[in-house]
Amino acid sequence: MKKRGLLVFGAVYLAAAAYACGGGEATSTTTGADPSSPPSTTSTTPSNDSPAPVPDASGQDAADASTPFSPQTLGSRLVLWLEADKDFGVVDGGLVWKDQSPQKNDAVQNDLLQQPAHLDGGDDASINHHGVVHFTGNEYLQIQDSDSLQWATSDYALYAVVRHTNAPAQYGIIYAKWTDVAPFPGPFLWASYPHGEKTGYVARIDTTREVFSDGGMNDNTYRIVGAHKAGTTLELRIGGEKVSELVDAGGYDESGFNAATLPAYVGGRPQPVQRLHGDIAELIAIKGTLSTADVAALEAFLKAKYDL
Repeated sequence: MKKRGLLVFGAVYLAAAAYACGGGEATSTTTGADPSSPPSTTSTTPSNDSPAPVPDASGQDAADASTPFSPQTLGSRLVLWLEADKDFGVVDGGLVWKDQSPQKNDAVQNDLLQQPAHLDGGDDASINHHGVVHFTGNEYLQIQDSDSLQWATSDYALYAVVRHTNAPAQYGIIYAKWTDVAPFPGPFLWASYPHGEKTGYVARIDTTREVFSDGGMNDNTYRIVGAHKAGTTLELRIGGEKVSELVDAGGYDESGFNAATLPAYVGGRPQPVQRLHGDIAELIAIKGTLSTADVAALEAFLKAKYDL
């Protein structure tokens, strides 16, 4: 009896020592529970087994409502994103406004006399403490051609946070890439457009396919201005609202519209005409289809950022 008691004590002692050293794990089965079911636990570690997001109508992953929208949410459709707050400065002697999109379509100007100025968020010309790029009618920036900037066979959108003071007789380019032969096909977003005596904003595919806002917008007031082409419909949007549209905008010269090998321009063109008098805080270009939700999210992002 004494020997058996020593054996039992030794077995208990060894088991307790093994558990204390991490060599074992206590388990139990609750009466009535299925032993094959995993134990109920509470953990602060996120699971990696969450279901994948469901793609939205545009083919992209639908954003979680709790995730703040950013143009980066648009993925590969985002082909140009110029923010005055980021990466604007001199590189190797030339001025570079670096593209924040995956395509790296940087806007550059090597001629010192034609370089726009940068005004930081503390300047009187800034907007909601964000910097701007300032044009006085003497400057422009150039973007080298790439497939990502050729939109003839795709939907596209251009958005700018911009203001201008161009006189009624002055054209003012915000963004343009075109073939310089009539009817001048290519994506244009204008701040002022004397053809038709327009001092508002204009989106254009060629001189027979264009949409206008009301005039009087050369009032030095910041606005969110967008050109959006979906299928054969071209619309002009200002402040998150559609102000005009052309529903039969198809049939244009696609080769001329792509303007392959030709650069895109921001704020003007090499010839000292059609140059912007004003400020650009942000410029975004999308190649591909935007759902209604995408458009709303992008416009809401810009409104909140710039308090417009």
